[in-house]
Amino acid sequence: MADEAIVAVSDGQLLPLASVKDPAFASGALGQGVALKLDNDFICAPANGELTTVFPTGHAFGITSKTGAEILVHIGIDTVNLKGQGFDVLAQQGSQVRAGQSIIRVNRDLITSEGYDLTTMIVVTKPSNQKFNFKKEGTVKSGQPVNEEEK
Repeated sequence: MADEAIVAVSDGQLLPLASVKDPAFASGALGQGVALKLDNDFICAPANGELTTVFPTGHAFGITSKTGAEILVHIGIDTVNLKGQGFDVLAQQGSQVRAGQSIIRVNRDLITSEGYDLTTMIVVTKPSNQKFNFKKEGTVKSGQPVNEEEK
């Protein structure tokens, strides 16, 4: 996978970020990106790079891509309130990861039974002089590109 690529972090349905039921993400205040309705329990790295942040609760992680872009993956809305219940961290902060590599395993049944929306956001919080054109809809498989870099 090219270092500029940002890929789907799971199998699922793409949604425009503006449709997410969290104003910080929907407004674009945190950056450009796309949302995903999950169809499986594994959340993967969205790009080649370093796993720079893994929240202790497992609900979010950040990657600095090989091209310098900083990407946040936030699993669900308000899922931090679960205090880690339903999240299993599979990779260590500080490790080098490849696009499509599993980072977090979620227990979708447990999390949704607690009343949480598992819509997952992939947001470029620091583009590092790159412009991204995110797809807004469609069915994707984990590891499939969700952007086209604009030159």
